[in-house]
Amino acid sequence: MKRIFSLTLCLCLVLILLTAFALPCFAEDGMPLTVTSQPGSGSGSGNPLVVDNAGLLSSGEREALERKARSISDAHGCEVIILTVNDAGWKSAQEYAEDYYVEHDYGFGTDRSGIMLFLDMGERDYHLATRGMAISAFPDNTLLFLESRFLPDLSGGDYAEAFETYLDYSDKILGVADNSLSQSEYEQLNAEYNAYMSGDQVQRKPNYLRKGILSVVLGALGGLIPAGVQKSSLKTVRKKRDAAGYAQEGSLNLTVNRDTYLYSNVTSHVIQRTESSGGGHNIGTGHSSTHTHSSGATFGGHGGKF
Repeated sequence: MKRIFSLTLCLCLVLILLTAFALPCFAEDGMPLTVTSQPGSGSGSGNPLVVDNAGLLSSGEREALERKARSISDAHGCEVIILTVNDAGWKSAQEYAEDYYVEHDYGFGTDRSGIMLFLDMGERDYHLATRGMAISAFPDNTLLFLESRFLPDLSGGDYAEAFETYLDYSDKILGVADNSLSQSEYEQLNAEYNAYMSGDQVQRKPNYLRKGILSVVLGALGGLIPAGVQKSSLKTVRKKRDAAGYAQEGSLNLTVNRDTYLYSNVTSHVIQRTESSGGGHNIGTGHSSTHTHSSGATFGGHGGKF
């Protein structure tokens, strides 16, 4: 009886061991295993899209922004990244942003498409770096428009709101580039862009007219003051009301007084009316300034102080 029990126990142990070894082979031989894929894994970098090394965000704010950035990136095939540091060291904001982008292999696809907002809190510098399809989606004027949306909150220290705005407008602008933005949203965005181009951007440009007027005034003052000093030293000079005091009597004798009409010349041309389509400026169009990174990658972008 004991012998039968021992044999049964051994047989059960053998079956258990065989089952344990067979399961991995079973799965490996083609049976489907359930794998939970990471969001945004696609053809993107797989790196975190919100890297807050400066500690500007709470954990909840960072996680919410990460989810939003991931959703936007996956929707447009273009990574939208936020990077903050306390000190960029000897590097400029542009150099740090582009080096970090390349070293961490950010971007979608073979052209590594993406846009990165970088903040150097030590110098209060920001830089927007674009690569791949983001270079054409965010030309120079569009980058200035994008900056104008988030810079007020950035300068005011409301970093979470500034990053939220950056993501929202990047989403819309990328939607223009890939035609996924609805017509009503496009019209609203384009109206906002036109208002910026007609107003805010003018203020960004140097005011050459004002500088020219100021130069003329300063030049005039510089000439009038010395002339006034010299004039005050001429005490014997008296102003004459007519020319009689300067002409000797009998020295001028006019015998003929005649006006002769020679000819006239009139030039005319037609001013053509320029028909407008009513669209004004178009967001997402224009020139993109680019340069080559030391790695050979091509980047566009723009930055400044905040």
